[in-house]
Formats: sequence, structure tokens, C-alpha cells
Amino acid sequence: MTIENLFKHRLQLSQRKSELETATANIKTELLEAAQSQTNFLQDWVDHAKEQSDLSPRIKLYERYMQELLQIKSALDRIENGSFGDCKECGDVIVAKRLLAQPSAALCVECQCKKEVHTRLVMASVHKMNLSGLLPFFYSISEVA
Repeated sequence: MTIENLFKHRLQLSQRKSELETATANIKTELLEAAQSQTNFLQDWVDHAKEQSDLSPRIKLYERYMQELLQIKSALDRIENGSFGDCKECGDVIVAKRLLAQPSAALCVECQCKKEVHTRLVMASVHKMNLSGLLPFFYSISEVA
């Protein structure tokens, strides 16, 4: 990878990092204000439930931004130590098009696909276990009815 390309990636990553830091700071402020308003007076349970459901998307967005920040910081570290553009799993070069689309990518396309398939299989297994755990509950309800 050329020095010019590394510089472009570093600049792009740094800009996105700044955007995310600003966004996460704003969300954190919103969440803190919401928490303080809840402690100032006791709301009835309906208001409390509505406020919690309104905050849930903000919390998920905050978590997603924080995850992306970690990936960007990791990519910036890889630029500094000279391993940027190398797959962390197999060591092969990550193609330029992938880095252009996802500058914080740490895995080549093949390794990323393997990781996603593995994640889906694990999640399907967990989901199946959770559903099978509910079967005795449903059977006990049908016996009562």
C-alpha cells in the first residue's frame, strides 16, 4: 500500500472518529439528562415505560457508535504499526476496494464471510435453545386451559 493511500485512509478514519466522538458525547448528554429527570421526581409506571422505550434506540445507537470507534482506533493503530491492510486472521492483503468501502476492516472478504457465517450459526443455535426452553411453559399453559 502506498504512503499516499495510507494517508488518505488515516485522514478518513480520523474524520469519522471525530464525528463519532461528537455524536457519542451528544447521546451521552441526552441519556444523562433523561436519567436526572427521572430521579428528580417519581413518574407513574406508564410514563416511565414510555420514556424507557424512547431511550432504547438512543442507547443502541450509542453502543453501535462506540463499537465503530473501537474499530477505527484499532485501524489507526494498525496504520501506525505497519499492519494496516493485512487480514488479522489469515495475514493476506485486504483488497483496496474493501478498504475503500470499509477503512476500518481488519479481515479480508473471505475471513469476514467465515466469521459472519459462524456468528449466524451460533445465534441460530442460541435462538433454538431459547425456543426449546419455552416448550415446557407452553405445554403447562395448554394443560390448564
